[in-house]
Amino acid sequence: MFQNLPRMAAREVDAHKGKIGYRPYNCVWELTLACNLNCGHCGSSAGTRREGELDTLQALSVVDQLAELNCELITLSGGEPTLRDDWDVIARAIHGHGIKVNMVTNGVRMDEAMAQRAIDAGLCNVAVSIDGPQAVHDSLRGPRAFERSTAGIRHLIAAGMSVAVMTTIHRSNLEHLPEVREVAMALGASMWRLQLGKPMGSLGEADT
Repeated sequence: MFQNLPRMAAREVDAHKGKIGYRPYNCVWELTLACNLNCGHCGSSAGTRREGELDTLQALSVVDQLAELNCELITLSGGEPTLRDDWDVIARAIHGHGIKVNMVTNGVRMDEAMAQRAIDAGLCNVAVSIDGPQAVHDSLRGPRAFERSTAGIRHLIAAGMSVAVMTTIHRSNLEHLPEVREVAMALGASMWRLQLGKPMGSLGEADT
């Protein structure tokens, strides 16, 4: 199916495939800049969908091209990737090429049905952002964000998905990392992923 879709820039892919001397083992793909939260530490200044974001066929063409380049892992990110109705169509296409696919989400939209969509699409892992205990997390991401994100994690785990808790470290939550670890363990997350906040996007250099 996917081989028959329109393939943007296929000639360019073929032309450069043997010349670049490396291949993209891992790809982090911001599917959209749209987001349903307004986090002060967002590295992408997400919120509003970009003009000219790829439609489904264009996105599936990118999947084809990444497969041609022998990519091994594609992480679907954003913004909030689940704000695209076709996020699982894209994930399923990636999985169909034999490429591992996972997702980073804030988790607030993750209900039982969406968790099953993630399973059906072949995601190997979903990372949900938790940046502190409830008061700290909500101060960074908005009211009830902690409650909704942790509920999303429970839905994913109940569906059989491997879940990582992802924490972006900066001054506002550095002293709360032991508490985040306890949250991750209590929820049953299979891993805890830490990343450093960088002076980019909404997170200005003075706030890091």
